Amino acid sequence: MEVRIGEDVVRTTISIGIACYPADFPGTLQGLLEKADEALYSAKASGGDRVVATSELPAPAPAAGRLPG
Repeated sequence: MEVRIGEDVVRTTISIGIACYPADFPGTLQGLLEKADEALYSAKASGGDRVVATSELPAPAPAAGRLPG
């Protein structure tokens, strides 16, 4: 995005990560913020200037020694 301020032009981008309550709530506020942070990192890593929700992130890999399901 470009914003004109007098004769100057300021260029900026924005990346946003979204985690929703209660769908993404893992039981603690810290956990919810960590999920939002993961989505933010994904938005930045995919080029920035975009919004990513946790629902768009790949499912986490199962813990070592545990089978899915």
